[in-house]
Amino acid sequence: MGAETQREGEGMLRRRLNSREKTMRAYSAYLELTDAAGWMRGELASQINILGFTMLDFRILNVLNREPQYLEGMSKRLNIQKQIVAKVVKRLRAAGWVRRRRRRLTPSFERWNFEIERGLKPSGTKPRGRLVNLLEMTEGGRVHFQRIRPKHMKLVKACMRALDQREQLTMARLCMKLRRGNILKFALEARWWDRDEDWAEVVAGR
Repeated sequence: MGAETQREGEGMLRRRLNSREKTMRAYSAYLELTDAAGWMRGELASQINILGFTMLDFRILNVLNREPQYLEGMSKRLNIQKQIVAKVVKRLRAAGWVRRRRRRLTPSFERWNFEIERGLKPSGTKPRGRLVNLLEMTEGGRVHFQRIRPKHMKLVKACMRALDQREQLTMARLCMKLRRGNILKFALEARWWDRDEDWAEVVAGR
């Protein structure tokens, strides 16, 4: 594993970072990321509200504009509790922008086929997939969303002008990489968390 160093000036390297400094660097980056996200959410939320949506309304409609979704899949995709998504969907349905259709999922035939292959009489009837609600935008919802999205996109563009094209692409890649995470590194850090003498001081000091 290569040594981690702190850069100071163009082409100049300073001493290797210790554990406490690495923790501080990661924590500072986390705070900058959450502060930036909170600032941008605040800048955009007022416009979304004027257009007749909440930010979560807009996020759900943005996903459904691409393709229909099941409630559970929507919850995982947005990383929001299923109950909260269901509440918002109920409001969007009342507005006539979203509808739901009952669909039957593909059933699991493993056990049923296993018994047939072994020459046994299958236990019970042929399995059927469970019924779930498929969420999709109505035509009226799609027309309304396509009308207001360009206005929102222009404001997003204005907020992002602080970064040039290359920086925007880099930020998008970094955010995707951060969401995917590194499970192995996370597990190793978690094992040593309680043994790290510096972490409490770092958090308190920040």
